[in-house]
Amino acid sequence: MHYAIPNIPPRGPATPAAITHRPLRTSVLSSSPDGLPRQVTLALHPLPGETCYALHSAWAEAVGGSARRTRFQRLLGLRVAAAGERLHLTLRALAPPVQQPEPTAFEALALPLARLYAELVLAAAPTGEWQGLLNEEAIRQVWATIRGELLATYPASSQVVAELIAGTDQHLASPAGLGLSLPYDYAYAALLGNFYQQPFDTQHHYWQAKEFPNFFDALALHFAETLRLAPADDPAQVTLHLGGELDRAATDVAAIAAYVQATLGLPAAIDPAEVQATYQATHTLLRATGLPLAVKLTVRCTYREQYCKEYYLTISPQPAS
Repeated sequence: MHYAIPNIPPRGPATPAAITHRPLRTSVLSSSPDGLPRQVTLALHPLPGETCYALHSAWAEAVGGSARRTRFQRLLGLRVAAAGERLHLTLRALAPPVQQPEPTAFEALALPLARLYAELVLAAAPTGEWQGLLNEEAIRQVWATIRGELLATYPASSQVVAELIAGTDQHLASPAGLGLSLPYDYAYAALLGNFYQQPFDTQHHYWQAKEFPNFFDALALHFAETLRLAPADDPAQVTLHLGGELDRAATDVAAIAAYVQATLGLPAAIDPAEVQATYQATHTLLRATGLPLAVKLTVRCTYREQYCKEYYLTISPQPAS
């Protein structure tokens, strides 16, 4: 079972989702707008302090009559600073991640790699789109320490450790290596999306492509994402509803069907048309600062009633300690 915690560098033939500039979402006139017309344009403002967020995520996989769920808890601090025409976003781990149930021996082997993500400094466009990782060299120094600890702790004959070290060495050899792995942890993009410097109104919905890389091992889910501005319940807040329809042309649905068939142990091939996937998210942001106030995200892939794999995420601000 795959867990999207950013501790293990992605393996296999998957192509990482690069941190690049994307155009604004495509605006489409809604056929049935809700309530009175309303328009907002969000901006992400630099702030002097750090905002703390609690992130609760889970992976669940149900196969036939059995199910397994793994939960993760994290505390992240977010700082937003101005840097010319760009923003610098600092994400800092405020406590070690917690996994329930306890990690297996194999998963525990890779847990030290979480320290590579203990502090991330990202450049972002005013739209909120990530443009690169700024502290790669400091992260490489952290890796040098972790690498030495692994070599000192485990025998040289351990093939798993050798592969882990070789994979991380290769990953960090690229100038953008670690930055390219960030989309594999869906929480980062959910915490700060590209919601800024574009007017949204209740008379339209807004489209863009959305990818969840490595939802299955080396297999991504691609969606046609639709964003809608919710009617105002609180003038100090802005709520965005996002949903996704599976993009079957961009998603390797046949490979996913083969994976599900093997997982279920079915003798006959599965019709890819019976593999379904959905994506739903709600983002509530503070209008004055652009900072997230609440995030809920669910991604689900199913085959009939025999198989289901799901990812859940909630994000909420926490009082400063």
